[in-house]
Amino acid sequence: MNNRAYLLEKTMTQSEYSINIKVDQMYRNGSYLGQLKEAALTHGVVLNFVEDDQVLLFEDQVFMLGEKGRFSLDWIQDLKLHYKKKYALKSQPLAKSLGITDHNAEHRVIDCTLGTGKDAILLLSFGAKLECFERKPEVFILALDAWLRASKDPDYGETFKKRMKLNLGQAWESDFGDSFELAYFDPMYPEKKKKALPRKEMQVFKEIVGEDQDIESVFEQLLMKFKRVVVKRPVKSDLVKKGAVSFCGKTTRYDRYGN
Repeated sequence: MNNRAYLLEKTMTQSEYSINIKVDQMYRNGSYLGQLKEAALTHGVVLNFVEDDQVLLFEDQVFMLGEKGRFSLDWIQDLKLHYKKKYALKSQPLAKSLGITDHNAEHRVIDCTLGTGKDAILLLSFGAKLECFERKPEVFILALDAWLRASKDPDYGETFKKRMKLNLGQAWESDFGDSFELAYFDPMYPEKKKKALPRKEMQVFKEIVGEDQDIESVFEQLLMKFKRVVVKRPVKSDLVKKGAVSFCGKTTRYDRYGN
């Protein structure tokens, strides 16, 4: 790990984070940067604007920067692409695993591992109402920027405002009352050797974030917290725990635990 790194090892018991983000002078006077800083502060994150290289970079939007390149998130584009595909929910393994059968039913789902938000946006296109959690502060700021920009879109902004909420922290440590009973868990597993490299975005993301070392313990906490937990796994991998009902796609499997 190089010397730019990385504030990802802090525990979530701390109430406030201080994160450096590279912002050149030419970008510091825009109103949106102020909005991002204020939004981050409401989640207990103080953004410090610096001029030397960091994991995060701001150039009218937030980029994650690694040795293999950089990337930003465009959730509006992702959502539009999903809508164009007009998914039949009965044929979608993820939808089936979560019991989502109607685009208009507004199923409530806890996304315990938001990351870059790819699965969250897919779930949004299914009609789900999402409570999203990300425990790593830099990743959270990347996602918060994507949400803020998406919420300003004239066509889809209300979808994000009304059906997607972001939280910094762990889902199993939060109180939902009876409003959410279903959790979706997609941890970062150790990388296995394979011929094809993942897309650049994921190469950079994995370089920065690494793999989760506490998958089993977090999974057990989620099982105690929620009536139903769906775990995303590579299709040929072992179960995290016996007793799952599995829904398989070509490369991915969704294992459902609970009633």
